[in-house]
Amino acid sequence: MDSGQVKRVFLTTLIAMATIVFLVVLYKSSLIFLSALIGIGMATIISPAVRVLEKKVTMSRFFAALLILFAILLVFALMFGLMGSLLVGQYDSLREQLPSIIDAWEKQWNSFLREYPQLASGIRDSQKSNIATSLLPMVGKAFSTLASFATGITLATVIALFTATNSKKYFQGVLLFTPEKSRETWRENLLMSGKIVRKWFFAQLLDMAAVAILTSIGLWIVGIDYWIIYGVLAGALSIVPYAGILIVVCFSGAVVLVQQPDLFFLLLLVFFITQQLEGNFILPKVMKDRVQTPAAPLIFVMILAGSWFGPLGVFVSPPLVAIGAGFFNKYK
Repeated sequence: MDSGQVKRVFLTTLIAMATIVFLVVLYKSSLIFLSALIGIGMATIISPAVRVLEKKVTMSRFFAALLILFAILLVFALMFGLMGSLLVGQYDSLREQLPSIIDAWEKQWNSFLREYPQLASGIRDSQKSNIATSLLPMVGKAFSTLASFATGITLATVIALFTATNSKKYFQGVLLFTPEKSRETWRENLLMSGKIVRKWFFAQLLDMAAVAILTSIGLWIVGIDYWIIYGVLAGALSIVPYAGILIVVCFSGAVVLVQQPDLFFLLLLVFFITQQLEGNFILPKVMKDRVQTPAAPLIFVMILAGSWFGPLGVFVSPPLVAIGAGFFNKYK
């Protein structure tokens, strides 16, 4: 083996080791990395509005970005204020009813096991031991996950504020690290990525709001208890194709079958109608001239990112898949 081959093997090994170390560090510091990624995405979304305020109102970019973020926070606060008391009231009522609902389903399960005794061996003992030993850790993990998610979003907001303030400098700085021959291509691709993220965000926001409102109104009309909880969940989880609405239908159906069994088919009818409206009218309108995220890759990436990085990984998956779909459509 000559010296040139030795050099190539050495460089290849060095690059492979550096890549592995980078991926390990990335995984260990996923909270910071994902928060930065979300912050950059937020900055990308609000940057056009920041530029408008800077030019029209002669406001500094920092205060323009701060004003926009405050306005977004105020909108969410007003929305929660309008429906917050109703949502909290229904949540408290549902939480109080959960033990009786679970008890009813346990009776149904025990009845099923009595009819099929061959399945009963070992199931009851494993259920008791698993529930007793894992309930407390599960609650603790849920609170830890929620705290981590809140920390990540707070950090992302701070990053978004300062990134939007100096977006031009950061953009030019990133381009300096790209090869000079392909710098213009990198510039076009980065601009296209930002455009895709903005279009995806506003389209997804409109879709989620429409699904939440239509589902809540439909369930309220037919007399379903906890209608606003199911509506909000349907809107929030509509970001996950098929699987999101299936989770809401299973959860709400389990409750309705115990408390309002005569309304179960009306519950299914409302979800069927709202999904048809979303698929045939809402999505075609809001996604017009926008990149649509393919369902199967999106679900796979969200499950994978969620298992690796938790809620923040799920949060960043849809826009990343949208960007990937945009580049696929461009270069296919």
